Amino acid sequence: MSDLGNPDNDGAPTDFSTVDLYRYFTLCRAVWREGDKWQKIGWDLDYFYDKNSNTLGLSLLREGVLHIAFRSSMALENQVDLKYNSKFGLKKVPFLEESNIRVFSGFLEKYSAIRKDVLDRIENTEADRIIFIGHSGGGAIASIAYLDIAHQFPEKDLKGVVFGPVRTFNSAGYKWFLDYNDRFIRIVNGRDPFSNLPPAFLGYRHVGRLVRIGHRSWYKVFSFKDHHPGYRTSLEELLELEGSDLNLQY
Repeated sequence: MSDLGNPDNDGAPTDFSTVDLYRYFTLCRAVWREGDKWQKIGWDLDYFYDKNSNTLGLSLLREGVLHIAFRSSMALENQVDLKYNSKFGLKKVPFLEESNIRVFSGFLEKYSAIRKDVLDRIENTEADRIIFIGHSGGGAIASIAYLDIAHQFPEKDLKGVVFGPVRTFNSAGYKWFLDYNDRFIRIVNGRDPFSNLPPAFLGYRHVGRLVRIGHRSWYKVFSFKDHHPGYRTSLEELLELEGSDLNLQY
């Protein structure tokens, strides 16, 4: 069912439990939906939004940890996101000096549009621990945010959890993230096709420690349902196997 305790690239168990991952993915759902629908369950969610780039994020301070999540791409229903998703070129990161790291241009622009909102929340929090979270395109933005904040606030205790992101960095970015493989994990569910985009032959690389969940049927090359709603379904199946309560709250 799952390789949760046995990531592909080094065989070491992840520090994140299934309960943790389910809560983080619930924040991915919260940042997709209208804020007032989620306020009713008791979370003090702080939303921030850039209209021009259609980039939405939220922060949640809970038990001394600042969670920052980014909305996934709305490309199927929003022409703005389709435009940014189509900007495939690898681009230099403007806030990193003397670096060979290059990033998916469209997602770099989306992160840059809300970067000040992210920085403001980190500068104004007393939390030393920060977790960046995102699904799909939101995972790409979360990985760029992690790179940025690790340089801007080296004293902070940073972690990252992303679900089904596309390839976002070049090989220099991949090498930089190797030092954070115990702190930044990339969850891939089943035969999620978007984890294979953009193609590696264009110079793109994934970052973070790979953890697989869900079924990988031998007769399937890819499954769009594994991308949505597959992550939620697979995590709920894991929780049921562990005997955990699905009605999780922070």
